[in-house]
Amino acid sequence: MKLILTLQDKLQNAATKMQISRLVNSKLSKYSENIRKITINVKDIHQDQATSMKQCNIELLLPGLPSMQIRAKGKDLLQATKRALQYSQQQLAHKYQLGH
Repeated sequence: MKLILTLQDKLQNAATKMQISRLVNSKLSKYSENIRKITINVKDIHQDQATSMKQCNIELLLPGLPSMQIRAKGKDLLQATKRALQYSQQQLAHKYQLGH
């Protein structure tokens, strides 16, 4: 399982990448044999003048199946990533008929 992380409008430091990598491994560990590559792209979405949200796009490359693309929004980087990983976990369970 290869992880590609891209953060737009934000500095990408080693601690952030390690935290997201651990989060991905904990959420999708039982599907690691069924996932070839994970691409995570996080960007800012400006809604009002004062507020901005994060949008997390996750693309899962699955061998033998079409790739999955999941989008989720959150107040910060971790909330958006956790929501997107939760949605992807549900989709993988549905595709492979496994329980969470």
